[in-house]
Amino acid sequence: MTVRLTPTSVVIRNPSADVKLVNDSRAYASSRDAQLTALAFDGEADRLQFMARLREDGVEYATAERPPAWLAIDRFDAWLAGDARGEETAELLPVERPPFQRLEILSRSESGLHYVRERKSGILRQLTEEELHDFNDPPPCVECGEQFGCEHFNCAGEPLLSDDEIDARVPDGWRFFARAAGISLRDIDRLATISECEGEYRVAANVESDMRTMELVLLLNEG
Repeated sequence: MTVRLTPTSVVIRNPSADVKLVNDSRAYASSRDAQLTALAFDGEADRLQFMARLREDGVEYATAERPPAWLAIDRFDAWLAGDARGEETAELLPVERPPFQRLEILSRSESGLHYVRERKSGILRQLTEEELHDFNDPPPCVECGEQFGCEHFNCAGEPLLSDDEIDARVPDGWRFFARAAGISLRDIDRLATISECEGEYRVAANVESDMRTMELVLLLNEG
């Protein structure tokens, strides 16, 4: 069997392809046979960061543009050099990653204290069970750990639209703002309650607005 390549694939040998390494790679898909794992990336930044991580860990890897002697490549297929090329190619499958956890629990004590480390800042904390719950309220984004709006979700916890979804769903007058600020499907309804009056955006007087609507007004007036 061979593995399937994409223009962004990074190939590693399976003894090095442990689950944690693959989950931390930010790859969107992988193709794996008995000897090799090929990881495909959406963005070049994620790909470069992964290769830098491999170099730091001393893990040998290959790319299509610079294949080493141990890797044989034919267009979109790769296999271990010296082995017979397989008749079948391993399917490219999505990489399933666990939700991002803001805190890493280092230890627990009988007194109910938790010793934790923030994954992004590296800050060490000692928290009670109640404080640990408060740290995750509101729940952090499962992708990046942000709690109050990010490139994946708004502050209401709603997924943001992709560029293609914006083109298909958002009215022309709001598309520039949608691309710049990021909006969800429900934000389209919220924007319909907002209008410009005397050079300032405001919510219609007869509309009950939520926190996200007020944030949209603030973003529009800052723009």
